[in-house]
Amino acid sequence: SSLPQHILVEVYSYLPMNDRLNTSLVCKWWSDCFHHPALWSRFLFKFDTDVDSEGLAVTAIEKYCNELKEVEIFLNQRQKISRDRACYVMDELTALEKKRLQKFTLNFTGLNPLCFNGSVILDKLKKLFSRKPSLSCIDLNQCNIAFDNDLLSIIALQHQFLRIVRLQNSCLIDNVTPEGVLKLVKSCPLLTELHTFYHCVNAGVLEAFCAEDRSAIKRISLLCNRSDKYNEMIPREAWHRFSLTLPGAEVTVRFHHSMPHHIIIPLLCEGIPLVSLHLKVYGWLTDELVHIGVTFSSSLKYLSFHTSMDIRRKAPPGLDIALLDLVSRCSKLEALHCYCTLSDEVIDKIK
Repeated sequence: SSLPQHILVEVYSYLPMNDRLNTSLVCKWWSDCFHHPALWSRFLFKFDTDVDSEGLAVTAIEKYCNELKEVEIFLNQRQKISRDRACYVMDELTALEKKRLQKFTLNFTGLNPLCFNGSVILDKLKKLFSRKPSLSCIDLNQCNIAFDNDLLSIIALQHQFLRIVRLQNSCLIDNVTPEGVLKLVKSCPLLTELHTFYHCVNAGVLEAFCAEDRSAIKRISLLCNRSDKYNEMIPREAWHRFSLTLPGAEVTVRFHHSMPHHIIIPLLCEGIPLVSLHLKVYGWLTDELVHIGVTFSSSLKYLSFHTSMDIRRKAPPGLDIALLDLVSRCSKLEALHCYCTLSDEVIDKIK
């Protein structure tokens, strides 16, 4: 009980919530330190009745709402009561007069129930983001609902100091267009990391990133899904200008299994500063690996590719040769995830 408050608070900051709670029961002084505002600037809400039927995390928003700077919500989307509790937390954050929130993350867990499209949650997000102060990070990568341009317009209008925006979820339907992303990029000059869909970026968006009056973008992640089957690809010339103007920028490209194989090579054109590539397309990718090794030999650091639904299937000889050629060309390659069976000889050569 003689420990100074600032030291005890520092110790508390390293403890998981359950351990912190148990520690607060030692004495009144330790209990007082448990409620110190510095310990409640960050909070993780987990709403899942299978784990917490009472939703005890709700009490944190009622007691410490004014202290919260970083909020992360994990929500079992198939449970209506869990969805309601998450909406309640967002309502409380929206209603605050003094807003300190800087980072907001919403993650869905569990299977998507039939007919749940998330329109209520999308409305709650729009109301939350329509209130100041400006957030520095918005992470909705695991929030599997259909986003739209209205959401991006609200974010662009209210949060000019944004540095990180993640809108790359696994929902195969979205209503975001390049015009919506362009407005976001132009309104947020400090943006250094953007995760979105491939069809939401065009030459105009890349050109906006090259403007002299903004911070240099560091990371772009693009997800290619079935919507990209029918849209124009980003021109090679636009990628070349982007790479020359922003030599430190890194691009990640992800392919959803709904993408046809014949689009992969044209889409992965020369000029993209490609650092990380995820090919979840379930098919033999011999020609694609040859193209990747030749085109991105000076930039590629991470490669993951699914070749079959059955990872026990052996790779054909042509794929072995293409993979070894890729590894020999890509001098910066740090990680390789191959979802098929390779021979010991090929593995030894890769190493």
